[in-house]
Parts: sequence; C-alpha cells; structure tokens
Amino acid sequence: MSRPADAVRGGVAWTSLRYAAGLVFAHLLSVAEVLIVVVALRGRSPDNPHFSEHYVATTVALSLLSTLAVLIGGVWIIARSLRWFLRGDVPTPAQRVVAVNIIRDQSGSSRSGVRGRVRC
Repeated sequence: MSRPADAVRGGVAWTSLRYAAGLVFAHLLSVAEVLIVVVALRGRSPDNPHFSEHYVATTVALSLLSTLAVLIGGVWIIARSLRWFLRGDVPTPAQRVVAVNIIRDQSGSSRSGVRGRVRC
C-alpha cells in the first residue's frame, strides 16, 4: 500500500492537526461572513437590540468556543483512520466504515441519521 510521504513523516498527531487546521480555517471564514452581515445590518436598524454591542460580543465569544470545538472534533474524527493508514495496515471492515463516514462526521450532518451512514 502506498502512503503519502508527508503524512508518514508527520505522524498521526501532526497530520490530525493539519486536517483540523483546515476545518478551523473554513469555520473562521464562515464566522467572518456572519460577522460582516451582522455589522452591516447594525447600521441599518439602530433600534433593533439584536445588533447591539452586547450581541456582537456574545457572537464573538460563541464563535471562539465553536472554533475550539471544531479543532477538537477535527482531530478526533481523523485520528481514528490515520492510525492504520499511516502504518500501512489493511483496514478491518469496521475501520473501513469509519474512514468512509469521515465526511459525514466532519459536516455534523445528523439530518440523514443512520440511514445515510455506511455500515459493514
């Protein structure tokens, strides 16, 4: 089985952090877009309390907490598959299922429920 040279050099921890950093970057871009809209709307409706400084501060605090959650979740999601992948082992059926479901796990999509998940 061929393995990516840069992934093998970094090990599970480094590769997991690189993966999680990509997720965090995408998350921060989304947060920035939301904050831009909130700031733009704040100037248009001065009487609306939802766009006050208090709510913006709360939004920033929640954004930081959610960014931390994305980082931890990203490492947790990918680390399970990286252990066998970086060693070059052939995955068991259960490990194959975990690897196939990574995209669904990272998106946090629970709308499809168990129906959408791949099983052994």
